Amino acid sequence: MDPHTGATLTGNPPAPLQLTLPDGTTRPTTAEPHFTFSPGGVLFALHSGPPTIHLADATPQVINLPASAQESTIDNYAVWETKQHVLLPLTGTPAALRVDTETGECEVATMPAGILTHPLMTDDQPA
Repeated sequence: MDPHTGATLTGNPPAPLQLTLPDGTTRPTTAEPHFTFSPGGVLFALHSGPPTIHLADATPQVINLPASAQESTIDNYAVWETKQHVLLPLTGTPAALRVDTETGECEVATMPAGILTHPLMTDDQPA
């Protein structure tokens, strides 16, 4: 369940999962059981070989990440700055890969020590 929007994923695999909103309305998704919610309700899944982010929205999207992301902790967690920007910690460095989920652009960002140890959402506006 997404604590910001109250939306949940419902359904029984292998049937397609659907997004159920707090008012009871539903809409189909391309999400699979391993997808999860970001803060703000983006349905996503991380894959490490090759490194990609899969988004299950009205228009499904796969964002190919740079090869350097292969060394990240991509299988462990993602830290969301905003609904549009996700940080993927890079192993052994004080840096993260910042991914824009709308444009697919990636950049390496230096992070203060310890900031990537818990969920973060700087945009406090719900989806």
